[in-house]
Amino acid sequence: MITITTTMLVILSGLGYPVWIDLAKNIKMTIQSKGKRPVGRTITRLSLQSKIVLTMTLFLLTLGTLGFYLLEHHNPATMGTLNAAGKFQAAFFQSVTTRTAGFASISQSGLTNGSKLLACLLMIVGGSPAGTAGGIKTTTVAVLLLTAISVLRGNKDTECYGRKITFEIIRVAITITLVTFVFWLFGVTVMTVIKPQQKVLDLMFEATSAMATVGLTVDLTPVLSDISHVVLMLMMYIGRIGPMTMALIFSGHVDKKNQFRTLPEAKIMVG
Repeated sequence: MITITTTMLVILSGLGYPVWIDLAKNIKMTIQSKGKRPVGRTITRLSLQSKIVLTMTLFLLTLGTLGFYLLEHHNPATMGTLNAAGKFQAAFFQSVTTRTAGFASISQSGLTNGSKLLACLLMIVGGSPAGTAGGIKTTTVAVLLLTAISVLRGNKDTECYGRKITFEIIRVAITITLVTFVFWLFGVTVMTVIKPQQKVLDLMFEATSAMATVGLTVDLTPVLSDISHVVLMLMMYIGRIGPMTMALIFSGHVDKKNQFRTLPEAKIMVG
């Protein structure tokens, strides 16, 4: 019961306050209509932000649960000794906790390499905007995926639930992802140079957990050097205030004159 309560609190805290408010408003309208408003409209009338957050949250929870179950159900160091229900519960808890909470119901150091890599992916995504989780956020990943799908389909616009996502949002999503990756790669590289005898995947796990402010560890942090500890602290600080905010701090003030100029277009080859 405690595990279920904890997972529900973690999921709710990761949705973000705008989604809570949107859900509460639509549920209230449905109740006040006294049956005149179809229950299904409670979901269909949600904002695009709420729809994307709920869809991505469900997708990531399902992906994480199935992934951890398949990768760990025979592993005696984690959930191999549990019964079928216990394995599913442990996999679900692991899927939830990697995206924001940092609680552990199984040994993180005992995870298989595949599970550690999956955990890194879930940690770097994190929760949703205006919530209590870290990471690049579910909406950022959704925008990138939708943009890639639109390009593959030959569509001009990035679309979702009958709405067009503006180019400004796409630019911000790309920038957030790239800046986060640069900070993350720098931290992993420094730690790898300092501790070359350690497994790179374990160092990636520690760095990702710090960058996404998750709090999980494969029991490697206590044996790292002081310099590595400083790197992890800096990554936690950057992850908390936001990599894009940190980059803007160091980039200086924006030249207002350049914001309104229009240059001739030119094409280059990519890919």
